Amino acid sequence: SNPGKTNAATNSGKTYTVKSGDSVWAIAQKTGVSMDTLRSLNNIQGNFIYPGQQLRLSGSNSSQTTTKTNSSTSSTGTYQVKSGDSLWKIAMEHGTTVERLRSLNKITGSMIYPGQHLRF
Repeated sequence: SNPGKTNAATNSGKTYTVKSGDSVWAIAQKTGVSMDTLRSLNNIQGNFIYPGQQLRLSGSNSSQTTTKTNSSTSSTGTYQVKSGDSLWKIAMEHGTTVERLRSLNKITGSMIYPGQHLRF
């Protein structure tokens, strides 16, 4: 038997850990993965990434990334918007997507305001 083959799941896709000062463009240059691919695989809006974030470099963009959501039809709670929040940040913190937040809360565009209650 081969003891090195115990966890095949680790080979399902490469990842990159964001370092301080990194940008989506810089990571695309370092890894050879296009900026569009990085954004789509990791749900990146614009260029917002943060040090320590694990970015997927390959694999399919499927619901495997969000393990927190058990039901895709109903919302799981509400969140009160704080100053400085963005739809993307709230989506990341609650394991959902910006599109889903928009649809659950009837939001067009990205305007949210402090004190607003969002379903997620």
